[in-house]
This record gives sequence, structure tokens and C-alpha cells, in this order.
Amino acid sequence: AQVLGFLTAALGIYLLAWRWYRHEWAALLASVAYTTAPFHLVNVYVRGDSLAEFWAMALYPWVILAADRLFTTEKEGFPYGRVAALALAYAVLILSHNISALIFTPFLLLFILLRWLFWQRPIGESVPALFSDQRFGTLLPMLGAGLLGLALAAWFFLPALAEQDFAQLGPVTQGYFYYANHFRGGDLVQTSTLFDVDVSGGSAFRMGLVQAFAALLGSAALIYAAFRARTVNWGTAFFILLALAISTFMVTPLSLFLWDNLPLLSFTQFPWRFLSIQAFAAALAIGALALLPYCRVVAITTVVLLIISSFAGLQTDHLLLNDEDVGAESLAQYEWFSGNIGSTVSAEYLPQTVQPRFYTSAWLNDCLLYTSPSPRDQRP
Repeated sequence: AQVLGFLTAALGIYLLAWRWYRHEWAALLASVAYTTAPFHLVNVYVRGDSLAEFWAMALYPWVILAADRLFTTEKEGFPYGRVAALALAYAVLILSHNISALIFTPFLLLFILLRWLFWQRPIGESVPALFSDQRFGTLLPMLGAGLLGLALAAWFFLPALAEQDFAQLGPVTQGYFYYANHFRGGDLVQTSTLFDVDVSGGSAFRMGLVQAFAALLGSAALIYAAFRARTVNWGTAFFILLALAISTFMVTPLSLFLWDNLPLLSFTQFPWRFLSIQAFAAALAIGALALLPYCRVVAITTVVLLIISSFAGLQTDHLLLNDEDVGAESLAQYEWFSGNIGSTVSAEYLPQTVQPRFYTSAWLNDCLLYTSPSPRDQRP
């Protein structure tokens, strides 16, 4: 599942970068930059339990790619296939990780707006007027795709919104999970060349130094490609730059007023979750480095630096467990020892009627007392 997620993300952003840049080295560089993005790797090698969020990152480029294809002019009528593609991509994103879909949706709307304003002229065609029928004709398929995508995922997200009063949601946004505890200010970017995956102090949930430097250079290259070389559409360039700036802003304390006032945003819990969108925009900006002269040398050098900086400092731990080590009693003892009851971390989403929350059971008490002598003195 993890390998397939890596491949899906790499292929999606390769196709998107190729569509926008029409340059194989730029597409390859963007793909490597996204695959080696520190937050992308942290979801696998540090957090481990964030498979859903990891897959949401893999789907970001596919959603934007599907939306971009709807702006391609067609003469055969209503683009049913492309509407279905965008609806399916958006629905799968919601179903993979609804929090990621929540924070990514405004960026999708931003892309649609900029793509509509900065209409890209196909070869041999003139740019339609801003309020022409041709431009407005794209809005209906886009609206239909969005509504269809929401309808396909409604069985999942509508109960989550409508049934909030029936569950204990306090642990979701309080204590450790309170968003104000996880902003990144002066520590937004690591100072070491090799990315440090240590979780103490939230070190792992930052930008890598090499990644940040490459993103800045890539942003400058993107502006050059759009302004001087005219090889990139301004709508595409503005989207990448704004997505990079806004996602970075949302990670910092400067965005506190938005976190305090925007509905549902507190359920995101960690402002550093916007690093996923930042990594997406940064990868596309880094890909623009290959649009500069000596593209092959620039691309290969950047690829090597990104791979070394992301993987050289990676240290993995291995839990050597056999089948006989995992049973009902061992799992029950783990729940009692850690406080992680059931499939949740801190008993969130329990029904409101579960007051007070449970920590153990009669069966577990007997199990600990009679079959496991080591924790007997710590019996609840």
C-alpha cells in the first residue's frame, strides 16, 4: 500500500508537470521533488499510522490534473468523461482522508479561478473574452464534477458533519491536539542539510533546508519562464506560487486568526498538515528549474541533492514480532498500558453516553491478575 502510494504520487505529478511545462526533465524533477519531500517521507517512516493522509498527498496532483483537463476545448459537446474523471478523483480524495480534502479544496477552487481568468490559448486559437460563452461554458462541467464528487462521497462525510453532537469530539481538538500548540515560526525550516526525522520538539514536521532552498530557486525560475521565456501560463504560475505562499502561511502563527474563525479548520489539529500542500506546490516550482539553460545538468544535480538530503539521515526501527506475539491478551494489555482503547488514540469519537470513558474491563482485570504476573502490582 505504501509503495503504491509513492508510485501514484510520482506518476500524478509527473503527468501534471509535463502537461504544464511540456518538458520531460521538468516533469522528472517535479516527480522526484514530490516523492522525496520530507513530509511525504515523514508520513511513512515517522508517523506510520497516517496511511490515509499519505494517500491524500498522492491524489492531490490527480485532482488538479483532472480539473485542468476540463479547460481543454472540445468540439464534440459536453465533456462527460472529463467531468466523471474529476468527480471520481475528488471523491476518492475525500474518502481517503477527509481532513486533507478539507484543506485542499480551497486550493482546488483557487486553481479553477486562476485557470479561468488566465485562459491558455491553444495553438491557432485566439483567447476568448473574459465573459464569453466559451469561458462560461467551462463552469457548468466544473460545477457538475464538483457536485458529483460530493455526491459520491456523501455517504462518508455527511454523517461525519451531521452527527457531531452524538460523539465526544473534545479530545479531537483539545490538549495535545489543539492547533495553537503546533505552529511553526522561526523553526519552519530545519537548519541541517540532511533532514532530521526526530519527532522530539516537532523537528520532523518542518521543511527541509535543501527542499526550501530549491523551492525558492524554483519559484524564481517559474517567474522567469512565465515572464521572459513565455513557456508557462501565468495562471499556472500564479497558482503554484500562491499555493506555496498560502500553505506556508497557514503553518505559521500569523494565520492564527484564520484558525480561530474558520469553521471546521480546528479539526485539522496540526497546522503542519499544510506541509502536504506546500510539498505539492514546492515540487512543481522545483520542476521549473529544468526550464532554465543547461536543463539536464540542473535537473540531475537537483535530483541528487534532494535524494541525499531526504534519505541520508533517515533511520528506521524494526519491531521483530512473530505471530504468536500478537494475541487477544497482548493487545488488551497494550491498550491498558498505553490508554489507547480500541482503534483511537485518545478515546475520541466515543458516544456521548459513555461517561466516564472506560479504561479497562472485568475480563482484562482478571487477565492481568491471573495470567500476567508482571503488571499485578499496577492493577487498576
